[in-house]
Order: sequence, then structure tokens, then C-alpha cells
Amino acid sequence: MPPSHVHIVGAGLGGLTLARILQLSNILVTVYERETDPVSRAQGGTLDMHTQTGQKALRLAKLHDKFEEQCSRLADTMMIRGKDGGPPGEGPPDDNEDHDGPPDGDRPEIDRGILRKILLDSLEPGTVQWGHTLRSITPTATGMHRLVVETANSTFKTFVAEFVVGADGAWSKMRPILTPAVPAYTGVTFVETELHDVDSQHPEIAQLVGDGTMSAIQDSKGIIVQRNSGGKCKVYLAFRVAQSWASVDSGIPFDSDAETTRARLVGLFEGWSEGLLNVLRVAEPNFIPRPLFAMDPETRWETKEGITLLGDAAHVMSPFAGEGANLAMIDAAELGYALAGKNLSGEEASTSVTQAVAAFESRMFKRAKPAAEESAKNLDLFISDQAPFAVAEMMKEMMSRGPPPS
Repeated sequence: MPPSHVHIVGAGLGGLTLARILQLSNILVTVYERETDPVSRAQGGTLDMHTQTGQKALRLAKLHDKFEEQCSRLADTMMIRGKDGGPPGEGPPDDNEDHDGPPDGDRPEIDRGILRKILLDSLEPGTVQWGHTLRSITPTATGMHRLVVETANSTFKTFVAEFVVGADGAWSKMRPILTPAVPAYTGVTFVETELHDVDSQHPEIAQLVGDGTMSAIQDSKGIIVQRNSGGKCKVYLAFRVAQSWASVDSGIPFDSDAETTRARLVGLFEGWSEGLLNVLRVAEPNFIPRPLFAMDPETRWETKEGITLLGDAAHVMSPFAGEGANLAMIDAAELGYALAGKNLSGEEASTSVTQAVAAFESRMFKRAKPAAEESAKNLDLFISDQAPFAVAEMMKEMMSRGPPPS
């Protein structure tokens, strides 16, 4: 018997995909999100949707047609450059020749914010409770969970949930119910900023970046520029540094002086090409440090009644395999079908909710482990003294194998 009401903590792509799947099965669902509205926080850059994960989830959610209307297949390219601005071993570029990453089949890209809006627009009005922050969760003696949620106006709601799902990201407040495991620092910190109107205002940078993502990587550092819609580019500066670097060690005034921060960051890339340094010089005056964390790929837990996790709450990893959002969405789609008492073909399944969740968790662990291992391996290669040359060799080897089967 499916749960009569599912409570989801977190309105990211995973939580919203799960809500959509559950509503297609006529299961009551409420999503609690600490953001005060859908546009109160920037939603990050573009995502490449993989055939057997993100796109499969969209098909199961009956939203793939909406995705096709908004996605781009031009953006699914990656150029690897050295600190001289040119492809590894070839010197500075004199044209816009592409030096793409491996062919990965059909992986169209879409802005995270646009994809989130597609999911939000598919839900019944009032499904997402904005400005609701989970403050505590405790198990009851009957296999349910008592949640305390704080609203945007500082009032508190307490209720008992028959089934609750943690889609609340890397620092999940629900994870401790299932496992003591926590994310560990990867050794790499990003500093995020962005460019606006890049084609009209900065054509030389537009040429450097191309249609997709440009990664200039060398000396355990990187300048990564990713195309977004509307003439925007996300910029990520990568540094292999201690976890305390941004807050203490660097002495950079990230929170108080944008132009001093800019100058200090430019100085950290001394000896890099003027074309690459110009990315930092003209970027928006908003530099946000983002230390990268990841869960141990071996993380597991024993299934418990009335609760589970998905996406980053279960298996956060670095972005160097492009798997995070894809895994969150396929986690959500499979869990939605499991809670509805169906297999992925839509046929009725003859198992209890707890048994179905246990089977889902087993599949999720098995799927996430190789992705997390690949992500860690790529991170250690891209932001290292071996880059960009070892990365170029890896790309050539992967290209020689051709795209994976769809």
C-alpha cells in the first residue's frame, strides 16, 4: 500500500522530480524548501542530461518534450587548454578550433534554472512550501518521523510524517537518522563568478570559450568557463588548497572588497595568458568561494521504515563527472515508482513500501559508486600538476573508444 502522504525536504531537481512522479500516481506530496521563492537564489550553470539517468527521469516524469523545447545540443562540448590559452602542447590559439572532450552520445545541455522551472510548473499549486526550513527530525515508536519546520516568518510547525525523503543536499539534516557519514573536503576550492553579455561585450572571450565549456588547467589551478543561456557564462576558478584557504589562509577579502579580491585572484594566475586573465578582469564583481566536498563512495546504510535519501543527500560528489543532477533525478524517478508500488514499466509490484525502498537504495548505491569514483579520479587529474597534458591524453583515449551505447 503506497504511503498516503509523502513529505520531501528540498526543492532541488531531485526533490521536484520525485514530487512530479508521485503526483502522476495520485499520491499526496508536500515539498519543504528553505528558499523563500523560486528565484531567491542563483541556480548554477548548465547541466548535460545523460540518456540513461537525467533524460530517463524526464521521460518517466512525462516532461521530456518540455526539456527538448529548452535544451541545446551545441553546448555539449569541452575544450581543454593550458595556461598559455592554447590546447596542450600547441601554444596560444590563433582561431576558434575546438578541442573537445570525449563523445558521450546524446547529452544535450540545459540551464539548471530552466530545468527547475519545468519541474516546478508541472506540479500542482501549493506543492512547494517556500521559506520552510527543517530544524529537527526524530523517529517515533511507530516507524514515522516527527519534523519541526521553521517558516519564513519565524513560526514553527510540528507534524508527524508517514514517509519523509531527504533531498536536502550535501549537508542534509536528515542523513544522521540513517548514517553518521558526512562529506569530506576534496582538497579543491572553487571561486565562482560570471560574465554577462559575453558575445556582444567580450567577443574575444566568447571565441576562447566556444559553444560549451572551456577548461584552462595547469599547475593545480584552473579557469573554467561554462556557457549559459542569455549570453551569460559561469566562471569557476579552481585551486588545490587547504579547506581553510578561502576563510583564513588566503587573506582575500571575499565578503568585503570585490575589486581587491579580483586583483588578488588575478595575481594567483601570474604567468597565465592575457586572454585567460582577461576573464577575471571583466567578470562580475561577485566572487563566491565554494569548497568542494564528497561522500565516501562506499557509504551505505540499513533501510529504515518511513525514511530515505536521494541525490546529494545520499552521495554528494565533485562536479568532475557531470553526474550529480543526473543521479538525483533518476534516484527520484525510481523512488517515486517504488513508493507508488510500481516497477519502471508502470506495472504493479507486490512488495511492501519498506521492501521497495530497500531495493531502491540498493540500486542507488550501486549506481552512485562508480560515478563518485570517476568524479574523484577526474578531480585529482584536472586540478593537478599533470594537467593539462594528462587530461588531453585521457580524452584522446576515451575518444578512440567512441560514444557509449545509448
